[in-house]
This record gives sequence, structure tokens and C-alpha cells, in this order.
Amino acid sequence: MKMVKSVYKKILDNVPTHMPETGGMLGGQDGTVTKVVFDDGKDDDFRRCHYTPNVTMLNSCLVEWSESGIEFYGLFHTHFYGVSSLSKGDEIYIKKILEAMPQSKKELFFPIIVLPDKKIISYRCCLDGSNLVVAEDPVICVADFEK
Repeated sequence: MKMVKSVYKKILDNVPTHMPETGGMLGGQDGTVTKVVFDDGKDDDFRRCHYTPNVTMLNSCLVEWSESGIEFYGLFHTHFYGVSSLSKGDEIYIKKILEAMPQSKKELFFPIIVLPDKKIISYRCCLDGSNLVVAEDPVICVADFEK
């Protein structure tokens, strides 16, 4: 996964070090993550054993991004205690997201920010028929785009 340095830094600087299962959405252009929005969590104030995105807020952001030419590239969330792999629940949710995507969107990224170390482990996910295919995909930081 290619990501501009400013987004990489923003994610690491803004994820809470004390609370697992928080997250946000990634967007970009030309195969590079250039945008991040942090989930405000208001749809899920009381459950912290898994990340449930605030769909209302994130969908509103998706509309704004689409109008600006920004593509949806995936969701990230935090795991605690060095857990760096996707959970079975993560995989079920990812599969539902991919099944709802238009045919033109074949793959998405689902990074995990491992706490308390704040290490990003990225996963590239796609469907092969009805099967979810998950592959670790290292984050490659690139210079921010000039506009």
C-alpha cells in the first residue's frame, strides 16, 4: 500500500495509545493513500471489544470525497497487545464491504495499527468468487503530492 508521508504521520500521531478498536477511513488517488478521516465512533459509544465504523459519518465523507475525485481505499483500526493480524470478525466485515462494492473496485486495504507500539500492518483484501483473499501488503511511504 502506497501512502503519502503526511497521512502516515497523521494516523500515528492521532490514534489513541490507550484505546483499542478505534479507526477511520482511507482515500486517495492514482493508487496512493492521500486522505484519512478518523471515525468519531458515535454509532458505537459503548462497545470497545471490536471496531464498528460510524457508517453515517463515513458515508457522508465518502460523498464529499467522490465529488472531489478521491477514491475509497479502505478502513483502518487499532488492535492492542501486539495483535497484528485480522480477526475472524474483521474478515467477515471486510467480506461484506467488498461484496457491496461496485465491480470496478476489486480490492481494498485494511491496515491495523498495533498498540501500544503504533506499528502499521497493512492487508490488501479482495474477493476470489465468494472467498475472501487477504495478503499482507507493506506500507510504502511516498512524498506528498504537489497540487
